[in-house]
Amino acid sequence: DDRDAVRLRLLELFEVVGAEDPRVTAARRALARALF
Repeated sequence: DDRDAVRLRLLELFEVVGAEDPRVTAARRALARALF
């Protein structure tokens, strides 16, 4: 499904930027709110 594909792609991008980057932390929170 498209949501899973988008979620997986975003997780890949988060890895590229790095988990410690504050933008990743904020984006992870936003992703969790959007998915659940």
